[in-house]
Amino acid sequence: MGASNTHLADHRRIDADDFKTLLLQSAVEDGSIASLIPRPLRDNFEEQFHPLELSALVHRESTILQERALSDAMRAGENVAIDGTLGYMPWAKDLVRQLGDFGYKIHVIDVEAEEELSLARVVTRWRTGYENALADPHDPTAAMGGRWLPASAVTRLFATGRTVSHCEMNASEIAFNFSEVVKYDLYRTTAPMEPPKHEQSWSRDRSGEWTSP
Repeated sequence: MGASNTHLADHRRIDADDFKTLLLQSAVEDGSIASLIPRPLRDNFEEQFHPLELSALVHRESTILQERALSDAMRAGENVAIDGTLGYMPWAKDLVRQLGDFGYKIHVIDVEAEEELSLARVVTRWRTGYENALADPHDPTAAMGGRWLPASAVTRLFATGRTVSHCEMNASEIAFNFSEVVKYDLYRTTAPMEPPKHEQSWSRDRSGEWTSP
């Protein structure tokens, strides 16, 4: 999970979403972007699509590139900051074991938001990018538009009737059950345009026990 970049200034940030952007920028440059648009929508002249709205279509490719980048960084002994939801526990456990095999000590930074707010932030992010693309279509960065995320990608992270997300439960379980994790910080976002607030911090002492200020 990620927090403020000030925490990660000396780390190589590895985020599958960054690779989505690079893949789509490359598709724009080589002209293959049109082939990514589903055929029923290609002749729809009433709607204008921007590259980042097609992010879900390069999801698999972006995760492969993320895995390669992480492998290269670990072999080089670099400090790494891996951005992800921890929503899928098998992947989270494999990641912790992989980092442990390379001798890494792990700091889990969990940034949480309720389901309704998470969905609203997805729309706000997309709308901001979409409006920037319309306002400045000749700017290559602005022309990429806003990244769209299907609602199901958010709702699957929340169990019906529970206020705590799968991500938060997984982050907590990973932190307190794997000795490779030496620090765990929990942040929570409660408003669409406000930064997350630091809620709690835990760290292991020399004996390996968890302590909290």
